[in-house]
Amino acid sequence: MRSPRAFMVASFAGLAIVVALASWQDRSRTLRAAEDHVQLTVGLLREHALKVFATQELVHEQVQLRTAELDWEAISRSQELASFLRKLSNGMSEISSIWLADSTGHVRASSGLPYPRALTLESREEFRAHQEHDRGPFVGDQRLGTFGLSWRRSSSTGRFDGVIGIEISVQYFENWFRGLDAAGRSRAVLVRADGTVLAADPSTAEPPQFPPGSRLMQSIASGVQNEEWGASPSGIAHFFQWRQLDPYPVYVAYAIDQDVALRPWYRRVVSYALLATGVWAALCFISHFAARRAAAEAALRQAHRMEAIGQLASGVAHDFNNLLTTVVGNLDRIALHRQATPDVRRFAETALRAAQRGTSLTAQLLAFARQRPLHPTAVRIDRLFDAVLPLLRDAVGETIDVSCEADPDVSAIRIDPGQFEAALLNLALNARDAMPRGGTLRITARNAIVAAGEAQRREISAGEYVVMDIKDTGSGMPADIAHRAFQPFFTTKEEGKGSGLGLAMVYGFARQSGGTAEVESRVGSGTTIKLYFPCSDETALCERLPPPLHPVTPRKPSILVVEDQDEIRCLLAEALEQCGHEVKTSCTAQEAIALLEQGAARIDVLVTDFMLPGGMTGLDLARKARALMPDLKVLTISGNATQEVIRASCLERGAFLAKPFRPSDLTRAVAELL
Repeated sequence: MRSPRAFMVASFAGLAIVVALASWQDRSRTLRAAEDHVQLTVGLLREHALKVFATQELVHEQVQLRTAELDWEAISRSQELASFLRKLSNGMSEISSIWLADSTGHVRASSGLPYPRALTLESREEFRAHQEHDRGPFVGDQRLGTFGLSWRRSSSTGRFDGVIGIEISVQYFENWFRGLDAAGRSRAVLVRADGTVLAADPSTAEPPQFPPGSRLMQSIASGVQNEEWGASPSGIAHFFQWRQLDPYPVYVAYAIDQDVALRPWYRRVVSYALLATGVWAALCFISHFAARRAAAEAALRQAHRMEAIGQLASGVAHDFNNLLTTVVGNLDRIALHRQATPDVRRFAETALRAAQRGTSLTAQLLAFARQRPLHPTAVRIDRLFDAVLPLLRDAVGETIDVSCEADPDVSAIRIDPGQFEAALLNLALNARDAMPRGGTLRITARNAIVAAGEAQRREISAGEYVVMDIKDTGSGMPADIAHRAFQPFFTTKEEGKGSGLGLAMVYGFARQSGGTAEVESRVGSGTTIKLYFPCSDETALCERLPPPLHPVTPRKPSILVVEDQDEIRCLLAEALEQCGHEVKTSCTAQEAIALLEQGAARIDVLVTDFMLPGGMTGLDLARKARALMPDLKVLTISGNATQEVIRASCLERGAFLAKPFRPSDLTRAVAELL
């Protein structure tokens, strides 16, 4: 936009509309979530309350069975019955007491203290109700922290013979309601059909009885569930649902106030407004400087991206090579140990092969960062498949079936095995992303002859090739995306989930190996990547690690090892000492120079890491050490410095050893220097 002021106004209006729409939709979702919460909770309340009432039915049946053959005198005198009632009451937290009253209303047995003989229950609501006729279970009103559930006791002739009652603790339900929402943001109530409140969360101060004109009682009377937010008796908008404890004339209801339900939404609206304000301020700042910096940013963007990626790759490779140096060195020592059994040696060699694959991965990172040349060798595809198949299966996960198959007569090819493994891994990861719900990844290799016309179209030489098909059953790609698949930094993944370099590196590796790469894909039919590699007349080498050796150096000089990593420094020192050398160690360049300046002993070989703490590199240390000892020989080791860097430093009587390396490589390099 040409006018910054117009852009500011338009962006503010646009952000305000977006925030308003998002907030309104969020409010609707929040209220719907509150309604779902109410419906779910009231269902849980009903299930729990029904279990409590069903338990009381079972208690009543047991009491009735115990007293069916007893008259009231026997009931009054039975200590066994009193003990039984106490046991039942004490075993259930929801029961306050159990009692049996005769036809005159006098309590003749109970689970608690004996009732006074003068006390009669004939004036109580439940007693009168059972006296009139058999109502089944009757739910009484609340009194003294309990509400009653009672049954009529009839004689053998069907006459009224008393009442069996269970007093249910109101506190039990209050604790249950309070546990639903400790913060007191919602309301739960147990109510009779006439509006009498049996139990409620004490923090909500519900009335002792809901009037018939209240929304809750009107909804219960009509049998139609409430489906909208409305005003409560206190005037606060709320949403409630109820459920009947069928067959009892009792209901559970659960409600949540609208302002309570919208509290999270209020906080989110504030965050939306703050975020929109920050975005608008950022947009204004960008618009102010966009015109002045557009050309410079366009010119520098690609260079900065490549530089950052290169530095990251180089740093990761350097640190990982340091770790691999310790791993490889100690595995080599295990394999060489005199007391090592054949199984231990075999395990060590297996681990060394795994570490060598890690070395190839770091070489790939360094190749991307510094364009290190390939190291091709003649290999058989079927042997490489055997080595890389477990890695591919681990990378894509158990939901994807991975298979590798090469024709029996497939020819040898000349490629860099480490780069080949990395290329297959890149393709496997892309296939995994295209099959989020699982699928099949099939890799095949076959011989093929590329005629002159096809070779010209593919920009390769005509002749015999090994063609690899990497086929997945994923979602596929449209033709316009497949056409750009090998372009650097082109990706269809979400931001932060793909750099767009994977397929570009695969294509570059194939071209650098004398072949090419193609992609075939259709939406819904999966994707096939074809890799072409020229056949090689050389004999394929067996990919086995040579057994660990201890080369014998012709002499035993004094060696100074300078390495800041403790594990690597100890490993180097011990490897050289095992060959009979006198070894001194240092962790910094400054400490090493101080040791050389003392001149207490002559140092024949300086073994130093390229990257050292304290502001001095290994090359700086070598130059200062040569000034003190002109005949000093220098072996530089590093996880990311190339031989070209060392040669550029013009160090005579020097050598370079790349990490990771084995102790035998170190002693061999020292011997060659001498």
